[in-house]
Amino acid sequence: MELQWLLLAQALRLHPNGILDIAGIFRTATVTGERLAPFITIVAKVKFNPQFASERTSFIIRLSRVDGGWIEEIELPFVYPTLEQWLQGAAPYIHCVLTDFEFPDVGEYAVEAFHGIHLIGGETFILEQDRRLE
Repeated sequence: MELQWLLLAQALRLHPNGILDIAGIFRTATVTGERLAPFITIVAKVKFNPQFASERTSFIIRLSRVDGGWIEEIELPFVYPTLEQWLQGAAPYIHCVLTDFEFPDVGEYAVEAFHGIHLIGGETFILEQDRRLE
């Protein structure tokens, strides 16, 4: 299994016809309160392979500090589209919304996607706190 891409964004919307709207792609997340809990949507497009049509599997999203140590793993069940769905425009997207996840500190973090034990994609971002509101 392969990813075509992985993005970090503020929000997404997947329409029934397969169109994906992504809002606020970022590399730096700024929190304005005391809690280090930004709203993050992780979205990735899985490379479609007809031999996997209708197959059930799962992916692991791992959040870690770039300077060492992972802080969370999230398992995402996934079902590939059928061939008919794919021909009608359905795309194999995986996504995860972190709405109330609190990070331990500001700094640089990595989001990595695994299928089984294989790393298949990733992205990094900076988490910072807006000190102007103190």
